Amino acid sequence: MLGVIATFAAFALIIVMVRLGKDLGLAILAGSLILLAVLAPASIPSTLVTTLLDARTVYLIVISFVIVLFAEIYEVTGLVNEMGLGLARALRNPLLTVMLVPAIVALLPVTGGALMSAPIIGGIGKVAGLSAEEMVFANVWFRHIVFLSYPLNQVMIITSAMTGVNVITLAGIQVPILCFSALIGYLLIRKRRLNDGLEGVSEASIPLRYSLSPLVAAVLLALTLRYLMGPFGMPAGVALAIPLAIITSWKLGKHDLSSTLLKALRGRKVWAITFTAYAIMLLQHSMKSTGASSTLAKLLSLIPAPTEVLYVMVPAVIAVLTGSTLSGVVLSIPMLPQLPNTVVATSLAYVSALIAYIGSPMHLCLIYTAKYFGEKNLRPSYRYLLIAILSTLFFAYLYLTLIVQRFPLG
Repeated sequence: MLGVIATFAAFALIIVMVRLGKDLGLAILAGSLILLAVLAPASIPSTLVTTLLDARTVYLIVISFVIVLFAEIYEVTGLVNEMGLGLARALRNPLLTVMLVPAIVALLPVTGGALMSAPIIGGIGKVAGLSAEEMVFANVWFRHIVFLSYPLNQVMIITSAMTGVNVITLAGIQVPILCFSALIGYLLIRKRRLNDGLEGVSEASIPLRYSLSPLVAAVLLALTLRYLMGPFGMPAGVALAIPLAIITSWKLGKHDLSSTLLKALRGRKVWAITFTAYAIMLLQHSMKSTGASSTLAKLLSLIPAPTEVLYVMVPAVIAVLTGSTLSGVVLSIPMLPQLPNTVVATSLAYVSALIAYIGSPMHLCLIYTAKYFGEKNLRPSYRYLLIAILSTLFFAYLYLTLIVQRFPLG
């Protein structure tokens, strides 16, 4: 009983701290220390050290650092904004622009990314005759569903490290879910005839090939080197693309390369996310070493519902409550009973947390986008979000349990 109480207290603390706007890494660290202090106080020093020396922890720290540093360089140089404008001009088709610009800008986890694509969606959306709530939905939905199959997504990498499922495998089996969610989004905004034109969208300062090439190089190098070198090839590939991003910033008048790198390194987000990678692995080690994960799994197995349903409900609820996909995955996976097919279990938890998070009233991208388009509350946008979220979760459940579960993956 003490183990159950301590675990729920630790999780409650994490959720409350996140809701209060505290750093996720600090919240997870606090929860982990409470769990250890109550159930195994003598093991705190050894667990801290063991977690740090774990190869999975080292991998997460390294890849978290290089990916966020790469994204920060894109942001501080203004390349991410130039890429969005260049894409809008290159696509020419308003509907494709509405769908693809938020998705491609999202490939870089930059601060306020939703607000970077919002002006483009606003300019195209007005010409296309979209309402404010349709533009809110499009900007948020298409920005986030791309993470269903993007192997450099931070949460997917962390999920892979926690479960042992290959990140490429996870991204690959979720392609049909990505296609379905894109189709649902398309149908929801394709209610009226879209007009042509790109009025309201500024010209990019540099050609698209310059602003887009470092991102393309990072993805290709990461995947190629992972195939050749193993998991650590992914951070190596992204690291090799960082100089290309800095050099490309010359085109925007950023001539001091060292100051560009230093400015990116001073970004709080770089170090916060790197620390969060360690905190997440500490929580997993803490729950395993104290037996908390097995205790919670036994309790959840008593709920009169299929285990696969729990893999949808628990991550989704936590993600909605915390406004964080990462929280939904990190807090749910250690407590859920095991499924025979690890790939299905991992994908169910990841997809459920991600898709439910999109509609969370605490989701900052949703809140900021609604404010940008002049929506006083989120109610109008939920007419579209709820249909898209529930449809995608239902499809994902059927696809993963009825099709993927039949194959011996993982």
